[in-house]
Amino acid sequence: MTESSAIERAYRKATPKSAELIERAARVMPGGNTRTASFYPPYPVVIERGDGPWVWDVDGRRYVDMFCNGLSLIHGHNYAPVRAAIEAALPRGTAWAGASRDQVAYAELLTQRLPALERVRFTNSGSEAAMIAVKAARHFTGRPCILKFTGAYHGSYPDLEAGLYGQADIPGRAFTARFNDIEGIERVMSKHGHEIAAIVVEPVLVTGRVAAPQPGFLSQVQSLARRYQALTVLDDCLMLRLAVGGSAAKFGLQPDLVMLGKFLGGARPSVRSADGPTSWKCSIPRGRAACFTAAPSTATPSAAPQGS
Repeated sequence: MTESSAIERAYRKATPKSAELIERAARVMPGGNTRTASFYPPYPVVIERGDGPWVWDVDGRRYVDMFCNGLSLIHGHNYAPVRAAIEAALPRGTAWAGASRDQVAYAELLTQRLPALERVRFTNSGSEAAMIAVKAARHFTGRPCILKFTGAYHGSYPDLEAGLYGQADIPGRAFTARFNDIEGIERVMSKHGHEIAAIVVEPVLVTGRVAAPQPGFLSQVQSLARRYQALTVLDDCLMLRLAVGGSAAKFGLQPDLVMLGKFLGGARPSVRSADGPTSWKCSIPRGRAACFTAAPSTATPSAAPQGS
């Protein structure tokens, strides 16, 4: 018996209830799950509850949670200030179509914290924020294409999947270049700059492997975008944590658009944002808003005191 099969046998013996539940799940959900990033063979454990840095599976086994729900639980599970804010908000209702005091207060908090922001558009997911940012850039510039880095993940909007999953450029929609390769980016811009509405930047690549920017690289990208009158779109869904003012403050950037998410939702869904200055914010195309965008039950815990 090989070492790997011995490990698998021990795993199966320790997690029979998870195996049973995943088998049931496979009958009603493709692959038995709704999040491929948390799947692993022969089957993932089924979580019963979480508290602080710990999670417990349905077999009663305790684990240190190193994933933290895709890095959205910056304070861990069941964080008391967030829980208290949710409990206080729920008696007033969970969601309505109009604005709320909580929504306005949270937008004010974000603009005060992040100097790059002047106005905020709330969305339900990072994917939606990315899609709106790209649509806004195209609408404002009148150009059809974006430029992004190979291997950078910005959600499930198809145009932003260029450079992922074996895909290369998407003709007429998206160009790709290597991260930290300013010469390669210059070549793309010199040839296609008149078509490119925005350069979409994940300041530190984290998909598959972590790749930090070389000194001065991000500033060079921003300068290159300005030279060709394209927008700089900063995806700070993950890297906002690098500084109080996000990666823009960390690296001295002045992006035209900022995408936020993850822990800014207070470990709750329905708070992501696409942000930008007033000079072009009015150019965002009109469209239907999502039903649960910055609802009181989400905006309130998002703005709850969460420490430094």
